[in-house]
Amino acid sequence: MTITHHQISGGPRRALALVEAHKKRMDNGIQLYAGSCMLSPTVERALMNNMGLMPAMGDPYDKQQPGTDEISALEVLVGAQLTDLFGGAWAEPRLQSCTYANAAVYAAFSSPGDSIASIGAQEGGHVSHHSSGTVGLLGRRNLPLAFSNGIYDDLASARVISRERPKIVMLGASVMLDPYTVDATISAARDCGALLVYDASHVAGLIAGKAYQNPMDMGFDIMTASTYKTLAGPPGGILLGRHRDHHDALRRHIVGGWASNYDASRLAGLSIALEEAAVFMPEYSRKMLATAQGLAAALRREGIAAIGSAMPGDVPPSSHHIIIPVRDAGTARELSRQAGQAGLYVGTASVPGQASAGGLRIGTQVISRQGATEEDIAGIAACFRHLLDGRPGDMEQMVGSIAARLRACLYCFDPD
Repeated sequence: MTITHHQISGGPRRALALVEAHKKRMDNGIQLYAGSCMLSPTVERALMNNMGLMPAMGDPYDKQQPGTDEISALEVLVGAQLTDLFGGAWAEPRLQSCTYANAAVYAAFSSPGDSIASIGAQEGGHVSHHSSGTVGLLGRRNLPLAFSNGIYDDLASARVISRERPKIVMLGASVMLDPYTVDATISAARDCGALLVYDASHVAGLIAGKAYQNPMDMGFDIMTASTYKTLAGPPGGILLGRHRDHHDALRRHIVGGWASNYDASRLAGLSIALEEAAVFMPEYSRKMLATAQGLAAALRREGIAAIGSAMPGDVPPSSHHIIIPVRDAGTARELSRQAGQAGLYVGTASVPGQASAGGLRIGTQVISRQGATEEDIAGIAACFRHLLDGRPGDMEQMVGSIAARLRACLYCFDPD
């Protein structure tokens, strides 16, 4: 017996209604949250499969379960696509998030009590890099790297590394503006035998588009990353590396450990997203950077302080991130809540170099893919002016009008 949509009641109907309500919310809003993305129609279609229902424990074509050859083939395909796109000798696509990828690195290459050198929370570091998050939960100690006036201090960080001799040195953060200068850092890490890791979660798409520094070209041992955000794939985590023995060490933790029974259904969508990135990401990256530059300028014309990349100076922008400093973290959270009620989705973050301030963090990856125009960008800046002036209710009609124009999905294959 088949039950039609109209006959569904109770819990199933409520769940479907929530899905539809969320889609309507996103369609009628403006997505500026830096940890989100917009999937192409072809990626979305590829995600509608049941491959994740079959456990696939073990390496490709050496699984414990029968009937998994297609999953093995996807694992091999996606791994090859990742190394083609980013470089390196190996890639691992099976992890469910970058937090899991970071945890696997800590487990494989350090022991409880060891130090992990990373970017501190005040300078935009991610919770998975800190004692309050994954590092602490695994019994490792956090060693903050050095910043000066909100800019990564390569020489001072190298001195910290040489003195403290951490097991792992990890760069990358939740706020990424200008690329890091790291020659001294890399040299100090090599001298003390530390593993060099770069968490590229927020800039993986820019790296794929050759618009941001590539850790595999810089001499880092391992790159971890999210597969959504700027890379515009389904949520998940990846690992890439230059040395195959590092992959061997990680596989002992991943197979039967962090990803013994993972959701293989996302691999088909990830494969298509990576193919789209190979074709379209150079142009898409340029659009993200240009949109960020235009929005930062529009915010400043509205009298709003906006921190972006390439400041000061006339060099081209290097990041899709913008930070709007506000009084403190509590103020930032309240402004984010008010903006969300009006349909403007923006996150919060610390402000590099401003210890007491809070910040609103903007990412331009979604509105860039939607084809935001100069008019749209000026309108978004005006919305922030209303928000900061304490008139969030005045934003709603403006947000709806702009969102109604943001209906495209660019930089992707046309659906068949």
